[in-house]
Amino acid sequence: FLHGCANYMFSGEIPSAKDSEGVAREVVIYWPMTDPFIGRSKAGPAVLLTECGIPVQFDQQAEGIVFRGNPNDDMLAAGNTPNVAEFECGRFISHERLTDIGDGSIAIEIHCRPVSGEFSAIQRTYLAASDEPYELQVESVKSRSLFGKTLPAPDVKECAAR
Repeated sequence: FLHGCANYMFSGEIPSAKDSEGVAREVVIYWPMTDPFIGRSKAGPAVLLTECGIPVQFDQQAEGIVFRGNPNDDMLAAGNTPNVAEFECGRFISHERLTDIGDGSIAIEIHCRPVSGEFSAIQRTYLAASDEPYELQVESVKSRSLFGKTLPAPDVKECAAR
């Protein structure tokens, strides 16, 4: 029995957007997708990388493609962070499922900012919260494989202190 699939790596970038510290940075988003010859497609998670920042992960949830925050690490930019284990810090607003996305435009929202203080081991930053969604153009790279080889993630710009 021959098993195989098509593998995709979707990626897009924002050449310059403010991070949670207000510094203009390059932002990259990417996610893998596997489309088997037999069965259902699988994709994700989507990873958002901000130059000099920490990775932010968007997972497929029943309510859409969502970035979940943690009250120890994130807070809603507007305040009033919920007292729950996880809360929504961002989402894809233009699509409900990663497997439904093709090459073209996506829109994401970010509602949180990272929590860092004088006792934090690292200074956490990521794409700044915004009232307006971020628009990105994504493209995919495709390969075929009998054994499910994953394509490499895009390179992220090295951190440049500003």
